[in-house]
Amino acid sequence: MGLKKLLNKDWDKKDFVEKSATVGIYGGSIFLVYQLYSWVKVKIASGKAQAVIDLGQPPTYDEYQYGIYADGLHSAFAYWWQGGTTEDQVKAIFLKMKNDTDLMKLIQAYGKYGSLTEEIYQSLDTDDWWNGNEIEKYVNGPLRSNGVKHQF
Repeated sequence: MGLKKLLNKDWDKKDFVEKSATVGIYGGSIFLVYQLYSWVKVKIASGKAQAVIDLGQPPTYDEYQYGIYADGLHSAFAYWWQGGTTEDQVKAIFLKMKNDTDLMKLIQAYGKYGSLTEEIYQSLDTDDWWNGNEIEKYVNGPLRSNGVKHQF
């Protein structure tokens, strides 16, 4: 059976193998699109960092240090079964970003784990009745205090 025939066949008329193949094809396609999306975002962040450097904002740290900061953020954004997000560690790392180039380099370094923006919005609350806006408190506030223009 051809791929087009398989995908166009009514779901109720498919046997187990055909249903499994259909799910695999669609799931694989979604995975590939997500991987491409993540790769493009890293390339865009890299280009933005270079553009900021070209405008006279050199990076504060070397590439290795941004990798260490990315690792620290990744461990701070722990899942609930690992103890939850360590907000103070997130804030400490964002306080180390002294200009927009630093932030772009951090976003680029974090790309090995996925999207930093997505991780921030998944791990921190924007309207928590107890803690208020955690993104403002632990990410944007520290960035703004150092004059970083880019905000999440």
